[in-house]
Amino acid sequence: MNRTANCIQMLILLKNKNIMSIEELAEKLNTNPRNIREYKKELTEAGYTIHSYRGQNGGYQLDHSARLILPQLSMEEIQDLIHVKEYLQANLSLRWGNAAQTLEKIIAQTNGDLGDQEWLFVYLNGKPISKKVSNMLYTIRKALANNNMLELDYQAIYSNTSKIRYVDPYALIFSDQCWYLLGYDHMRKEYRTYRVSEQRMHSVEPTFQYFKRDETFNITDHIGSRTLVEQEMVHYVVEINVNKRRNFLEIEWGENLIQLEKRHDNWECYAFDSDDEEEVFKQLYKLQDQIRLLEPEQNKQKYLKGLKDILENYN
Repeated sequence: MNRTANCIQMLILLKNKNIMSIEELAEKLNTNPRNIREYKKELTEAGYTIHSYRGQNGGYQLDHSARLILPQLSMEEIQDLIHVKEYLQANLSLRWGNAAQTLEKIIAQTNGDLGDQEWLFVYLNGKPISKKVSNMLYTIRKALANNNMLELDYQAIYSNTSKIRYVDPYALIFSDQCWYLLGYDHMRKEYRTYRVSEQRMHSVEPTFQYFKRDETFNITDHIGSRTLVEQEMVHYVVEINVNKRRNFLEIEWGENLIQLEKRHDNWECYAFDSDDEEEVFKQLYKLQDQIRLLEPEQNKQKYLKGLKDILENYN
């Protein structure tokens, strides 16, 4: 790098660290300590305050109030930022809207055109998904950016055959280790959610039709508070063995969790609201005989039937 580039890189290094020794800076910039001292002099003349410290742990420190111009980012770095932004926006379990907006501003100031760059979508545990699903997600993402209607060959979970659907894409959502497309279905005349998987979404292709996005659209109007599909909020009452109180309270059961009066010795009573029946049943099963579902009766009987069906399967 030339002298000017080295000065800028030195600023960035000092901005990202507290104190750096002259030798460390020289190694990072692939130059000699003498040049580092010259760079410091030039940066000081340019208006930056760089403090010098002597001793074993000494070195240079940039004044923390210094503001730097955003450095040019590589295509890979830009893609990493967009992946993080989209993950924050798509993951229902996170509410980091401000962080996503901040990343949006940074990305807008970066150089480069992403064009038709390939995108790799991964699960939370880092396991890459199949090439086919990755391509489908990429196609959906481009359609989202261009307001391009999609043609889906989609098979619903309880259907034996697939159907062609025309959908205006509005959002990609990552929930419970899976990707979902939320869009306006022209056949159903309503917003619906589609699982992006090889088993359900056999293909997805852009059409030559474009749509005008509904300016009043709000994603929270079309999904539940805890689930992708909006469902009715249900009031649950449970009893938990006092020995498992901590385990119970560590679980995110829903909203409005309150403790009620005791009904039995060594058992405590709690109530909460949830629109995710499947998740409630899953957590009940984890606590096994240390918890009892008391209300509502309809959900209690449904849960008990599920347990009986499991036992009968082993007889």
